Amino acid sequence: PAAEKIFLELLLDYEKKGDTENPNYVASMGSLARVFMEQRKYDEGLRYMREGLELSTRINGERHRTTLVSTINLGIALSELGRYEEALVYMERGYEAFREIFGEKAPSTVFVSATYADLLVKLGRTAEAEPVLKNAVSINIEILGPDHPNTLISQYSLSRLLFVSGRTVEAEEMVRSVLEKSTEVLGPDKDITLECRDLLGRILNSRGDSRQAEKIHRDVLEIRNSSLGTSDPSYGGTLLYLAESLYEQGKYEESGRMARRAVKWHHESLGPDHLDTKKSAALLVKAFTASGRPEQADTLLESLDLRK
Repeated sequence: PAAEKIFLELLLDYEKKGDTENPNYVASMGSLARVFMEQRKYDEGLRYMREGLELSTRINGERHRTTLVSTINLGIALSELGRYEEALVYMERGYEAFREIFGEKAPSTVFVSATYADLLVKLGRTAEAEPVLKNAVSINIEILGPDHPNTLISQYSLSRLLFVSGRTVEAEEMVRSVLEKSTEVLGPDKDITLECRDLLGRILNSRGDSRQAEKIHRDVLEIRNSSLGTSDPSYGGTLLYLAESLYEQGKYEESGRMARRAVKWHHESLGPDHLDTKKSAALLVKAFTASGRPEQADTLLESLDLRK
């Protein structure tokens, strides 16, 4: 790809000149890392992220903004790949530093706080995450206003925390409010709007309204197909949620087909060890077994080395 070639050549040019401590060299490493991550070349992307962080630490020091941003970006990348414990090391470091250096009300600090809390939720540490997220929501409303995208994103994250904590009534009330604002302010096809719709579908499915949940996830999947398609980072999640809603209605064959697509997407995009890959695989086995075809699930999982 053109972007990858450009940044590799740019880095090589700095290296030939012996100018590897130039701030632009560090910035180019970060840009190249992002290109690799977008191409799902995760090993290369993480390697350049780590090297960029190490170089910025040596040149600028641990508390320089460039170093801290690199720390957070590495934590986010690891979290997206499901490597939560490893991500936590970097996110905790960045979270504490941003609060201390820039103050808890700085927009960058609030963003980092919400991102850190989101990781805690993924780790099941919701009791620790909740006050951090509530504080982020409060500051965003105060500083940025109730309709700002950052405010809506932090409120969505709080809604998801409430859902995974089993507080579905509170979660539904909040996510419906965020969904209404996001649709009006940002548009019906924006990422946060779609995330809210998927979350609402999951909440309804958990409360027994699987038919309505199916409709919501189908609508979201249609929008994702018409925009970014399978390159949408949340595409696999919508497939999984739709498969879950179909399973709850006893539509096992269709659930199995959707689960199969979800398994393949997560396996190709995030690897065999990601939690969502394993969730999709588990649902695939359930759906195919319920429809009397367990051997087909075995064949697919063996082909992806997921049988274990």
